[in-house]
Amino acid sequence: MDKLVIYVQEEYGYRDWLWVPNMTLEEVKDWWKKLPSVEPYFFDGPISFPGEVHQIAFYSDKEFRFVVNGMDRVVYPMHDDILTLPDDCVRMHIHEDFDSWLTIGEEVLHHAGYLSFREAIDKE
Repeated sequence: MDKLVIYVQEEYGYRDWLWVPNMTLEEVKDWWKKLPSVEPYFFDGPISFPGEVHQIAFYSDKEFRFVVNGMDRVVYPMHDDILTLPDDCVRMHIHEDFDSWLTIGEEVLHHAGYLSFREAIDKE
């Protein structure tokens, strides 16, 4: 059985993750559309997303290794295997409510708490 794997970019390259949700793609879409805010993930990343979450570090545009955090946020490879992100993978960007999205092919989905940049500024 193939599992859904989603690449999650946190804050424009701050950290990268692979999320293996315990949901189908349709359930992920529904979960994302109902998510009220991405603020709970701002400091810790998506570690509490439903399912498995693994931190990765890229070595090229698509090649990565699984990593663990050491002191002062230095990451260390868990093993020597270099893996490749598929061209058609589901992608997610999380940072703040005005700049987070889920991309499935050409489809871009916003979460329930999404604000445009202007709305975010006006809210402050």
